[in-house]
Amino acid sequence: MTLELIESYDLARNFLDQTEDMADGLLVDVRNLSVRYSSGYALRDVSARFKKGRITALVGPSGCGKTSFLNCLNRMTDLIPGCEVSGRISIGGESVTDPSTDLQRLRRRVGMIFQRPNPFPLSIRQNIQLALREHGTTEQEQLETITQRVLTDVGLWGEVSGRLDGSARDLSGGQAQRLCLARALALEPELLLMDEPCSALDPIASEKVEQHIASLGEHYTVLIVTHNLGQAKRIADETIVFWVSEGAGRIVEQGRTEQIFDSPTEAVTADYVTGRAG
Repeated sequence: MTLELIESYDLARNFLDQTEDMADGLLVDVRNLSVRYSSGYALRDVSARFKKGRITALVGPSGCGKTSFLNCLNRMTDLIPGCEVSGRISIGGESVTDPSTDLQRLRRRVGMIFQRPNPFPLSIRQNIQLALREHGTTEQEQLETITQRVLTDVGLWGEVSGRLDGSARDLSGGQAQRLCLARALALEPELLLMDEPCSALDPIASEKVEQHIASLGEHYTVLIVTHNLGQAKRIADETIVFWVSEGAGRIVEQGRTEQIFDSPTEAVTADYVTGRAG
C-alpha cells in the first residue's frame, strides 16, 4: 500500500470514528496521554472517554496526576515550564493537542474552576461581563441578561442583586466560588473542569456549591477532581480512579459511580474507596 493510500485510509478512519463518537454522545476522547515534568512523569499512557451531559469524579490519592489530567484538557500545561505532553485529546471531534489549536476558543469551550476562589479585583458585575466582552458580546442588555441568568443558575442572584457594582472581594468564600462558577458558565462552555472546588470552603458553603454542581449535569459535561469520596458518591454519574503505578499516574478503573463504590473490579479501587489504602 502506498503512503498516499495509507494517509487517505487514516483520514477516512478518523472521520468515521468522529462520526460514530458524535452519534454515541461522546464529547471528550483522550488516548495514550502522558505528561512529564522535569521531576518525572505525572501521567503515563492514560486513556479515557466522556459523554455529554455527565458528571465524572476524578478520585485517587494526592500526586497521582488528576490535576495534570484536567490541565491538559484546556492546555493549561502550556503555561508550565518544562512540561511535555504527548498523546491525543479531542473535544467534540476537534483536536486539543494540535499546535494550531486556537487557545482562546478552546478555553471558551472548556471552562475551569480552581481550588480556591479567584474572583477578579473588580465588581461582581464586571467579573461576569469582562470575559463576555473579550469574546465579542458588547450589547449591554444582553450582558445584563446573561449576568442575571448565570448568577441565578448558581443561586447567587438573590444574595447579590442589590450590590452588583460592589467589589467581588467582599463576598464570602462560598459566594466567591459560586461567582467563579457563574463566570465560567457565562461563556456557555461545552466542558467544565473543577479542581477540588470545595476544598477551601467550610461545610455549609461546600454543601451549597455541591448542590449547584449536581444540577449542572442536566446541561453541561463536568469533570471534578475531589478527595471527598462522599461528594463523589453524591454528585457524580461516573467515577475514575487514578493511582501511581511504576512511578507515574495511571487510571486503574472507570465506571458508574455506584459500581465503583459498591462492586469495584480492581483490588486497589476496593482498598481506596473503603479507606484501606490511599
